[in-house]
Amino acid sequence: MARVKFVIANRFDGLGGRLITLLLSLGLAEQIGARCLLHWPNTWDLSGRSLPWLFGGPLLEPFLSETTGHRIAGLDLLRHDGLTALRLIGHQDQLEADDLERFDAICLRSASPAAIATLPGFDVAAVKRACADQFRRLPLHPAVAERIARYPHLSELAGAIGVQVRRGDLLRHQSAVHRTRMIDLERYFSALERHGERAIFLASDSPAVVRQFRRHFGPRLLTLPRHWWVGYSRNGRRDLQQALCELLLLARCPHIVAGPSNFPRAAALIGQSHYELLPPATTSAEWERVRGYWEL
Repeated sequence: MARVKFVIANRFDGLGGRLITLLLSLGLAEQIGARCLLHWPNTWDLSGRSLPWLFGGPLLEPFLSETTGHRIAGLDLLRHDGLTALRLIGHQDQLEADDLERFDAICLRSASPAAIATLPGFDVAAVKRACADQFRRLPLHPAVAERIARYPHLSELAGAIGVQVRRGDLLRHQSAVHRTRMIDLERYFSALERHGERAIFLASDSPAVVRQFRRHFGPRLLTLPRHWWVGYSRNGRRDLQQALCELLLLARCPHIVAGPSNFPRAAALIGQSHYELLPPATTSAEWERVRGYWEL
């Protein structure tokens, strides 16, 4: 019997990253017989109150309820329960078998499937399948489920190529993190053209990107219509529901082309899609430092 009593999903970035960590945590907790706790904090681009806008139902009730602050999830709970040892798993860490005996709780932060595939009986493919299984058990918000069901091109996605282009992928940021994400649209076009005349589903929060894709691919391009465009804050109910709908439609495509982003990574995990990662316009040395994290 493992000593670990809690697996904590603890993430501070956007929707894709939080979904990946949640699904990994749910799968690990089920596998080792632990309880999964969720930290869904309030950050600059995602409201801590947003979880009920996306999902619902009793499955989410046992999770840790925190909506403000950047405290590591579960520390108060661990103190109150007399538990003392917490293992943090970040993007460069791997969970080892003896961690399950040495710690009371495992906290997954920016973990990837490879981070827990080192455990006995685990492998990367099995961890990915477990993520998809866990997502299927999450009850979607009725507005999200209805919009997906009513999407007129739903049946076409099984033969389509999915692509995600974030607004920030086209900006020349000064920070080292964002320099590793810059990708010119022509490189997306070239990658997609290698797949022939198949339909293309585009998820993007940039109206300029949608217009350029429409000019290039014409009627082959499929999108989820927007009647508004989100700003740098994604804290609105309507904006987040739009984002989740796009992510889940992207997940229905068997092949996804994207740059370094957790949004298409989450879609590929949920849909068990092939994930084609485009290297950004950065130096080889910069890309090598981060490539392992972005690969699935």
